[in-house]
Amino acid sequence: MKRATYVALLEGGREETVEVSMEAPGRYEVRIAGEVHRVDAFRHDHGTLSLLLGTESYAVTIDEKKSGLEVHLRDSVYRMELVEARRLRMRRAAAKPGR
Repeated sequence: MKRATYVALLEGGREETVEVSMEAPGRYEVRIAGEVHRVDAFRHDHGTLSLLLGTESYAVTIDEKKSGLEVHLRDSVYRMELVEARRLRMRRAAAKPGR
């Protein structure tokens, strides 16, 4: 099972750790804030996804911007930067004074 850990850097300085495990092509286990979600995902084209979580279906559009991502879900837009957890630790260590 392929697994990756990311940190979503959200507006207002909030951070969420996101752990993603691929169970099969198009099937994922996603852990956010201690909650586990089973997700079926299909990519229509670059930036457009169909997600199935339980009995709920979602159409998501992801726009890549210089400042990060804009995730469009229903009538809401979420702005964030999604960074692999290891890269974020390295970036923060490099930014510390005296290095």
